[in-house]
Amino acid sequence: MKIVRINLIVIVFFTCCLSELESAGHGHSLYTSVTGIRLRTTENFDVVNLYKPIHPEIHDSPGFDIYMAPLIIQEIPSGGAGDMTDRFGFVTADSSGRLHIDSTRPVVYYFQSYIDLGGSVHQQISYLWCYDRGNTEYFGENIGIAVQGIRMTMDSDGFPAIIELLGDTSNYRILYVSKTLEETTVDIFGKPLPGRKYSIERNQEDLPDIVVARVVERGPEPSGPFVYIQSCSHDITTLLCRCENTQFRDIEEDVLYELLPIEELYIVGINDTSWSQEILNNKYPRSKGEKNWLLRNLRLPPEF
Repeated sequence: MKIVRINLIVIVFFTCCLSELESAGHGHSLYTSVTGIRLRTTENFDVVNLYKPIHPEIHDSPGFDIYMAPLIIQEIPSGGAGDMTDRFGFVTADSSGRLHIDSTRPVVYYFQSYIDLGGSVHQQISYLWCYDRGNTEYFGENIGIAVQGIRMTMDSDGFPAIIELLGDTSNYRILYVSKTLEETTVDIFGKPLPGRKYSIERNQEDLPDIVVARVVERGPEPSGPFVYIQSCSHDITTLLCRCENTQFRDIEEDVLYELLPIEELYIVGINDTSWSQEILNNKYPRSKGEKNWLLRNLRLPPEF
């Protein structure tokens, strides 16, 4: 029975890896359409791990309320492969510069910034977490680590109004907006444009790769969202307010994670790699040329 179980785990693990390779090679996933991306926001997971932030000591405070950190819902696939690839952790580097993940030390990296949106300044908090994608030398290449994350832009009351996903195997740029922001947009701009579901979305012909997946309820107090993550692909299937009904059956394990400043990644030399240039500069831009990305891609009210 032990041999059978080990073989089953190996089969499931390599099935997951092959799926990721196919997605990376062909630029798409199971959810290749806008309709598919929105459909998966309603999916329910079976068994999950729930990751929650450790409440830091005062001298280690990140500079924002700990309740603004995300609660991460990691799907656990049947067969046990989740233990191999679905636990994010602390990033390290060996003497050759190869990156590794210490999954015994769950870590979410954060970065604070501010953005000028049409004359009003809004706080932003970015979160990154990293997975070990396993030993892929069997496939003739070294994929290394996988990265996922979100960036939240707050409204004038400090509630998350816009949340961008770091990446998705569909290659769409996926965003979530608060129900309050969408309602304000409807009041100003009216009904959605042709081919769009939400009023906040701009013309589909001009921006076919930009998708607002769903609107998120606004809770009684500002807080980070529930982030639902699919096993193997690490795609974020949906974001939910903490006030909304959960979309999973059971929790296998409650896990505490550390919040560390993103500068910790520079210690392992990650800022000198093409990976970091894409993730930290393009996806989470700090340059003047990218500061109006939200204005160009969403119909934002003058004030929110």
